[in-house]
Formats: sequence, structure tokens, C-alpha cells
Amino acid sequence: MSKEDVVSAVRSAGLPVAHMAFPVGSKQGLPYCVFYADEVDALFADDANYAEVTTWNLELYQSQEDAESEKRLDAAVARAFGPYRKWDAWVESEGCVQTTYAFSQVERKQG
Repeated sequence: MSKEDVVSAVRSAGLPVAHMAFPVGSKQGLPYCVFYADEVDALFADDANYAEVTTWNLELYQSQEDAESEKRLDAAVARAFGPYRKWDAWVESEGCVQTTYAFSQVERKQG
């Protein structure tokens, strides 16, 4: 999985998306998504890195709970990445709802 895979999945749900943040000075209307790798764990055996586990966080920002956008994103994330965790938070400074999706991917390394 790569950044491009996350972008493709989110765009398939009809939502704008950026890695970490949209460019400075650009004004993105709600709803929109940003994503980042929360952590990467390298798995070693026999002195070799045989796999990496990347945990991605994908954040959906919306002015209020938009059931249709969220439903499309739920389906896109499940289809592209399988099981995920999801939670909501109110972002007072922005006056919007943040829904975070967390999912993991295992990438085997050539060894």
C-alpha cells in the first residue's frame, strides 16, 4: 500500500484528499480528508527486515455528520484496506466533526 492507494480509495468516495494537509493558502471546503502514516513497524528475523506494518490514519472533516459522505468513505476504506477502526470528535476551533479511520497494511520485503 502506498500514499497513492489511500488517495485513490478516498477519491473513489468522491471526496477531496491530501497527505498531511492541503497546500498553504488553499481554502478547502467541507467535507474533505487528510491522511498520514501514524506508525511503521519493521519486522525482523534472521537479521533481515522481512515486512513492514504501516498504520494509516485517515481523517474526514465535515460541517455536521454527513451520513452519505461517511457511508461512501466507509465502503471505500473497507473495500481497499479491509477492517478498520473509526471514531468521531468535535473540532471546536474549526467548528466541524472529525471522523478518524485507522487501518493497517503489511508489506512484505524482498529478502
